[in-house]
Amino acid sequence: MLVIGLFGISGSGKSYVTQKININNLVCTRASSLLSEKKRPINLELLDRSIINDNQVALLTLFNDFKELHSGCDVLIELHNIVETLNGHEVLPESVIHGLELDAAIFYEVSPKQLFTQRELDTKKIRKKITLKELSRLQTLSKSIFLNTFSNTNTKIKVIQDNYLSESLLFIEELKYNF
Repeated sequence: MLVIGLFGISGSGKSYVTQKININNLVCTRASSLLSEKKRPINLELLDRSIINDNQVALLTLFNDFKELHSGCDVLIELHNIVETLNGHEVLPESVIHGLELDAAIFYEVSPKQLFTQRELDTKKIRKKITLKELSRLQTLSKSIFLNTFSNTNTKIKVIQDNYLSESLLFIEELKYNF
């Protein structure tokens, strides 16, 4: 089983890509979906440090259960290393990310202007309104955390800045070939 984490701040296009990916033997999920299926709070107005920490503990168990359920398949999971709240954001502990036991990780780095537009156009999700400058800083922080989290591990990583779907497909196919 190949386990791939797909990272990027909210609005970067993770869900769009996972809905479009069609690779044999690859199942896709979202951390937020696993949490909401178990009635864990994920709505912006409910999130605070305590709930986010409790959610991360729950996520480790829920994701292990998901992997067991799909034991014959490769898995792609949408993740965040920063969770936005009404009062700012919370950085998730590296121990949680490492606890997911990812073989590979992808980070979507989107131009701040495009990211701002994508967030404004996506009416399905409620997000905190932040400025273009704040969004740029948040993404820079998230990318830095991503790179630091996997810097001393065997996890294969890729930062994708354009052609998210095609570049993701190429990376995943390469991973599967070499796994």
